[in-house]
Amino acid sequence: MWEDEERFVVIGFDESRVEGDGIWIRQAYYGYVRIRVTSHGKAYLTVKSRSEKKREKFQFEIPFFYGLSAFFVSRAKYMLEKIRYKIDGWDVDIFQGDKLGGLVVAELERQSASCFDDITFPREFKGSNRVRVTGNAWFRNHRLARAKRIPQLDSPPVAV
Repeated sequence: MWEDEERFVVIGFDESRVEGDGIWIRQAYYGYVRIRVTSHGKAYLTVKSRSEKKREKFQFEIPFFYGLSAFFVSRAKYMLEKIRYKIDGWDVDIFQGDKLGGLVVAELERQSASCFDDITFPREFKGSNRVRVTGNAWFRNHRLARAKRIPQLDSPPVAV
């Protein structure tokens, strides 16, 4: 499966404006292989290609116990935790923990790049600023898992 995505850091996002509960996610990285477990009792093994925007993605559901054991048995060095909200087709991740806590990354996946010509931001983004980070390797999850702090943004925020 191929994925084509646009990613934005959202500054000033008000989580209280979101209706419903988010999904807790913990991810561990072994090179370009990801193990993910969720608060819904699901676990996945995922491999993605190295391309910056349009990437090939192979994802398989695995038994929850196997996914969970990957964090303890292998002593995964690169991990991250986040709460994910699904808002009008967007995945909005609010990162947790000492290193990345407070970082909000919104991602929109589409079938082709031409579908990004007219991006509509959800009403929950009103009053916040955004910075496009598509193609910025520092804001890919596998790089964020290795980061010691939230990476610097390359460009100034734009009001939504």
